[in-house]
Amino acid sequence: MISCCENLIKQIKDIVSAKIITDSGGKISAIHVVSKSGRNPKQIVRDIESTLIAFLGSEIDHKKISVAQINNEDELLTEKRLKIQGISTYKTQQNLEVKVLLADLEGTTFEG
Repeated sequence: MISCCENLIKQIKDIVSAKIITDSGGKISAIHVVSKSGRNPKQIVRDIESTLIAFLGSEIDHKKISVAQINNEDELLTEKRLKIQGISTYKTQQNLEVKVLLADLEGTTFEG
């Protein structure tokens, strides 16, 4: 149910990320969201409250919802991961060798 609520919150306009914290009894104790900076945080909190009431029938105190805003969400979401450039295989009678070629954002390659 918590992951369902988080997914609902992530669908709200300008929400980038959401995390719900529960107490030992499973009740929501806090909701933390990261949003784009284009909207007033109070409106985002109201949207979260309305969404949870409409979809789940659950009311939550607005004081339990915290909103952090970021200026450039594209930088936050940019993956700084290696990309696969190529894969090669070499087979002998008893072995199979696989080589993977990876590249970072700057174009530096790694092979292994």
